[in-house]
Amino acid sequence: MSAPTVSVLLTTYNREVFLAAAIESVLGQTFTDFELLVVDDGSSDRSVEIAHSYERLDSRVRVAVNDRNLGQFRNRNHAAGLARGSLLKYQDSDDLMYPHCLAVMVSMLQAEPRAGFGLSSGSRWSGGPCPMLLTPRMAYQREFFGEGLFFCGPSGALFRSDVFRALGGFPDEGVASDHLFWMRACKTVNVLLMPADLFWYRLHPAQEFQSAKGQQEYARVPGLVWRELQASDCPLTPEEREQAKRNRAYHVARRTMEDLRRGRIYLPKEDLAAFGVTRDDLESGVVTAATRRLLAFEVQRARELFRQAEPGIRLLHPTSRDCIRTALTLYRGILDEVERADYGVLDRRVRVGTARRASVAVPAMVRAWRARRPHQTHQANVCSTSENPNAMSSTGA
Repeated sequence: MSAPTVSVLLTTYNREVFLAAAIESVLGQTFTDFELLVVDDGSSDRSVEIAHSYERLDSRVRVAVNDRNLGQFRNRNHAAGLARGSLLKYQDSDDLMYPHCLAVMVSMLQAEPRAGFGLSSGSRWSGGPCPMLLTPRMAYQREFFGEGLFFCGPSGALFRSDVFRALGGFPDEGVASDHLFWMRACKTVNVLLMPADLFWYRLHPAQEFQSAKGQQEYARVPGLVWRELQASDCPLTPEEREQAKRNRAYHVARRTMEDLRRGRIYLPKEDLAAFGVTRDDLESGVVTAATRRLLAFEVQRARELFRQAEPGIRLLHPTSRDCIRTALTLYRGILDEVERADYGVLDRRVRVGTARRASVAVPAMVRAWRARRPHQTHQANVCSTSENPNAMSSTGA
């Protein structure tokens, strides 16, 4: 039997509710030269039974059942090791491929031999039409200075099998392993951005990333990202690396303050230990002397991160600067309110007043609107005068 062009890798664990629909969406593809490899990670429900029922109906379906539970990303790597195709396409057991998904992705990747893999997302990529080839440096610039890249899940990718294996597969770092994989892969391999909306990404409470354990694993990502930015093989220039660090520091600080505003408290364990504060202390809602010292320390650290990140605002596009500067001003205002409340924020929220928000936001909105007008005119001129609509496909954003 000749090897198929594509191996679709559907890894599953206790997904009897969604599995049949996921399999049928693969079998309904307009591109038909594929094998569907369903690899079950020791399900206790009817997932294996459902998979075998399709194996009996369609010769393209193969089912493998693990002797023991490997976990999400180790199972993904295991599935890749069983694949026979020259291209690998992951399909999550709770998602749906639209019928044209493989046809679009395969044709684009085969037409661009310089790319090691392609990525699609649930929304369009900015910066030009797809397909769009990104070099390692361009991929990192998009991640740290643009709208992001490393947020994609495995089901958004089509890999050349030899490239995926040469990269060593996914790391085993919990639910954020895909984020870390993109970061490491894009250091050395060109990535092809593909059109959006090729598959439906289902959201439901049973997803691993929504669990408390998953959120704890995601909390480790900033430190791992920082380590990659420090590495000697980071594709950014030294100046870009420093700006990327400032941008990421600002992002972390902003997320921290957003969590605080929403009543979600995530503080480093070493900080709690250093100030003699326990989780029970925080959940009690009572601000003790130790808790007050801890919060004062965290406020000052947030201020320092904001200070480090602020110079990066001037490097943003003119249409974005005022929005980010407004956010920075208001988040600093939240810190002021935390101090004004004498750190009594465990049982109530603090807010920047409406008048203060309006006085900062309204002028910024006007400036941003003015900045967008010439930018939109320029974009319209570019679109109307360009003789080659694909001219940007090899330049990225």
